[in-house]
Amino acid sequence: MSWWTDFKANRELGDARRAMQSARSPYSIGKFIDRCIDKNRYDLALEEAEKGNTEFPHSEALTAAYKRLIRAVHAEDLKSGRNDVRKAPGPKAYYKLARLYKKMRDLDQSIELARKGVELYPNFEGNYIVLADIRYERFQRDMRATDGLQAVELFERAVDLNRENYRLLFQLAEIYSAIGARGKALEKAEMILDFAPDDRNAVALIERLQQQK
Repeated sequence: MSWWTDFKANRELGDARRAMQSARSPYSIGKFIDRCIDKNRYDLALEEAEKGNTEFPHSEALTAAYKRLIRAVHAEDLKSGRNDVRKAPGPKAYYKLARLYKKMRDLDQSIELARKGVELYPNFEGNYIVLADIRYERFQRDMRATDGLQAVELFERAVDLNRENYRLLFQLAEIYSAIGARGKALEKAEMILDFAPDDRNAVALIERLQQQK
């Protein structure tokens, strides 16, 4: 019976996909994503969601469909994360759940959890990074200087707490490089070499920065 169910589901989704392609729009893509969710075909849904977000980057309908998809994909993770925050709270519990909500594009909930994590556990860098990532993404989208400045400030606070966070130092060096603060960028890149002296990416970044005017 299982093979017949799979065959039927694939046939229905094939028909739905052709209908979507014949009248491609944020609405039709969103409806197809919902059909895929109903059939537990998250791979097809993710494929079309990524294409749709490229074609219609500002569509609220597609954003909402993507949120529904990520909620379905990570339903168990979401349940587990909420349970951890409620029953066994700790800095990483807030961090993991805040990151999950960020992935789901529920930024208000992500910010609320990360801020709570910072308030309760100010010596853990993870929640500062979540807040900084959100600020930096807004800066890239809207080019508001206040978002960029706050992102840098939050990243710097995270570096103060963990001077051996490779991803954080590399990202901060790239940000400083992008805004022309070469000295600051070199400082962060050289911090990577303190604990990873043979890292090729850091060495290449330093060489590139040294050639900048």
